[in-house]
Amino acid sequence: MILTFIKKNPKITFNIFIVFIERLLQLVLTISSFGIIANSISLTDNGKFFYAYSWSAVFLTISFYAGAELIVPKLSKYHYLKKNIIATGFYLRIFYAIVCFIIGLIFCLLFLKETDIKIAFLIFLIGPLFSEVLVVFACWFTATGRNIWFSGVRTLGLLARFIVVYVFSKVNDINFYYFSLAYFIEAIVIGMLAVYIYYKHPNNCGWGKFNYKVAKSMFWHGLIIGIGLTFNYIFLKLDRILLEKLVDYKILGSYSAIMQINESWFNVGVAICNILAPYFIFTKETHGVKNKFYINAIALTIFALIFSFIINIFSVKIVSLVLGVSYLPNTYLLELSCWFSIFIFLQQLCSMWWLRQKKYFFQIFIWIIGISCLGIATLLLVPTFGLYGMIYAIFIAYTVMLTYQFYIIKNESA
Repeated sequence: MILTFIKKNPKITFNIFIVFIERLLQLVLTISSFGIIANSISLTDNGKFFYAYSWSAVFLTISFYAGAELIVPKLSKYHYLKKNIIATGFYLRIFYAIVCFIIGLIFCLLFLKETDIKIAFLIFLIGPLFSEVLVVFACWFTATGRNIWFSGVRTLGLLARFIVVYVFSKVNDINFYYFSLAYFIEAIVIGMLAVYIYYKHPNNCGWGKFNYKVAKSMFWHGLIIGIGLTFNYIFLKLDRILLEKLVDYKILGSYSAIMQINESWFNVGVAICNILAPYFIFTKETHGVKNKFYINAIALTIFALIFSFIINIFSVKIVSLVLGVSYLPNTYLLELSCWFSIFIFLQQLCSMWWLRQKKYFFQIFIWIIGISCLGIATLLLVPTFGLYGMIYAIFIAYTVMLTYQFYIIKNESA
């Protein structure tokens, strides 16, 4: 069956292979970076580090309002406007980057209390904002099926992050916010290389002019999609944001480091889902598309079960090798949270489905349900069950979201 699929779909198979190799390399570099940081600073500083990182990730979604989800489909559809779409997307991203920085700066000054957390937050914010503006050029590679080029750029960016983290780890008594500079440098490398490979590629479409009609269309569509992304990231980072209020930074640091191991490998499944979506969900065909959705759901579930089972078996060795013995008492967090992959992959698939159906507001509604469930469950369970309560709260939120979505999908027309 697998060989038949490979023969019939060589392009899909190649893209999946490239993404898998890229994500595997990124997984190694990401986990290695987190491990070095975790062993170079205290559990308390680790908690502060991830707290600042979580808030920056939420605010950075504002710069995604003219993101790849918006630009890539337009580049694929409107070939004669490629130059103008890239130029217009570039200017829109500059606008959103400025808005993001202003809002983030106000939040930082008003709500973040400790100076070192403020510094880390701003460094986390500024680098990716610069990168997000320039990565508009990488959208052309995705739209034209040349994924391998930008995959290499992302991997080199992560390599730069790893090198900086490793160098800083050799400095005695270093403040944790210095490690956020590694993310800043990673973003700079990715942004600059994205521009370089675009203009060096012989088939690039060049640079166009700002197009008002294109900008108007991208602004409104991007705003709707972007709000959904913001709620998505709030949901993904809400556990660490809420825990900062419920536990001390030492407990937050241990929890965040272990959860970060999981999130690193979750990206592999999410990336594969994004590769499969254009062929099996965003297809022009309407007949049998819902069956393809269910087949993808089953395949992703099996993939998640296999890898979660492997992680569960080797959890003690993984935590000991990556984070060190001081994190071993919380190995149970990895053993439980690795099963989140099933929910995360299925949720990504559902998100692709709602984009196909153009139900953007419904997708926002789903994230509001998830945020509400997670917030209420966290406040009720963590004071009684501790970090176990946080795991239970996430399971509850995902279960409610997915149960409702699969019910709607089952009863709607394709």
